[in-house]
Amino acid sequence: MNLRNKLILSTAVVTAAFTFTVTATAGEVKENWGTHCAACHGKDGKGQTKAGRMAGVKDQTDTAYQD
Repeated sequence: MNLRNKLILSTAVVTAAFTFTVTATAGEVKENWGTHCAACHGKDGKGQTKAGRMAGVKDQTDTAYQD
């Protein structure tokens, strides 16, 4: 992974961490996911997007990941 991709991934992770530290409605969570997460993790959370495969994101629907 090149430096540009690492910076993009780091920014996305930090943004998501700060965003999810506040209580949000279901609609706000869905909107946030679409804005900040779905590009890599996909709408379904499986991480099977081009960006997700390049970044090596985990399948968030996998119960082993959720534990």
